[in-house]
Amino acid sequence: MAGFPTSRGPRRKLWRAGKNEFADPWWWCANGDCRFDLDMSGQGTLYLGVGQLAGLMEVLGPEITDGEVSEEDLRTRSVFGLDPKLTGSRRIANLVDRRAAGFGVTNELSNMTPYAIPQQWASALYRAGFRGIQYRTRFDPGPATSGLALFGPAGSNPPRWGVSGRRSAWSLRTLLLEKFGVQTIPRPSIRDLPPAA
Repeated sequence: MAGFPTSRGPRRKLWRAGKNEFADPWWWCANGDCRFDLDMSGQGTLYLGVGQLAGLMEVLGPEITDGEVSEEDLRTRSVFGLDPKLTGSRRIANLVDRRAAGFGVTNELSNMTPYAIPQQWASALYRAGFRGIQYRTRFDPGPATSGLALFGPAGSNPPRWGVSGRRSAWSLRTLLLEKFGVQTIPRPSIRDLPPAA
């Protein structure tokens, strides 16, 4: 991996969506269910968005159907801000640098499912000394790079990072419609369901 393009990560505040009851939303995933999870014991990956909508769309994306998402999905969530200075001077693998193509990187790493190949890349980059990945997120097709995956001890990572901003996901519903064309709909009641045949 010598010569792989690097980044020091975004200078803007980073965001992660989570349930409203979270006091500490920073969670390093290690169960293999997420795109850049590592294949080594005790190490996990924290997924962040560059911008509030990017962080929110990574959680809402799988729930969107026909350009609609349930009001409940927004009302039960918040986006939590993280000061980028807290991430330190980590060496970040930059998957959105064109020079990464020379190593075999394509944008498929950011959108392919299942996640076996992106996870193999993440583990190889970790072993090469990288402590994160800058990438295009699957559910934000815009031109800007919007994702940052940081590697660290699995679970809640000590020392705990404080939340440097918090906004209800519900308050972003107008921007979701304006920027992504996604509208919110009420959860249907039992009376809204068609009668059984």
